[in-house]
Amino acid sequence: TPLADSCRFLWQDYDPSMIYWDVVDTWRKVFLTGAIMLVDTQEGSSKLLRLVIAGIISMLYSFILLAFRPYKRQDDYNLAFLS
Repeated sequence: TPLADSCRFLWQDYDPSMIYWDVVDTWRKVFLTGAIMLVDTQEGSSKLLRLVIAGIISMLYSFILLAFRPYKRQDDYNLAFLS
């Protein structure tokens, strides 16, 4: 359909089995920018606890990215791994 053709850019870079990978990436971004602020810093942890949690989430995402390999092109992997 014309609508499907005009929206193809949303999923054309993903393997067919990983068409919903963008949802996973969006949840990671929401967590790292917003939900991390809900971590309690009143108990003397300062901002170090937030930094450690964000680092762990980023590392886990990198491992998941390498395991599932949702992109078709190698350049997209490199960019996603660096982000």
